[in-house]
Amino acid sequence: MVIAPCFKCQPNFEKMRSEPQVNIRLPATLKIAIEDQARKNGRSITSEIVTRLQTSIESETHHDEFVVRRVEVIEDSLKRLEATMQVLCKAFLDKEGDN
Repeated sequence: MVIAPCFKCQPNFEKMRSEPQVNIRLPATLKIAIEDQARKNGRSITSEIVTRLQTSIESETHHDEFVVRRVEVIEDSLKRLEATMQVLCKAFLDKEGDN
């Protein structure tokens, strides 16, 4: 049994009422799992779903930022490697020209 929060006690009640609503279909087992987790976490079903979606999106965003940083590091490493290769090739060609 999920106990509905007292909306008069909620400081964000007016904001909550103005937020868009989304109706979705869920498999019954998923709905039960969400209800159970909401109860364990002391949240409403809506709060549980919103929290989990926010966490998922934030995690994905952090992962994307990490990947972008890694790509930048690899690109910098490649630029340095290319510069080193050019120096080595020039030195080799200069030495070959001396022979």
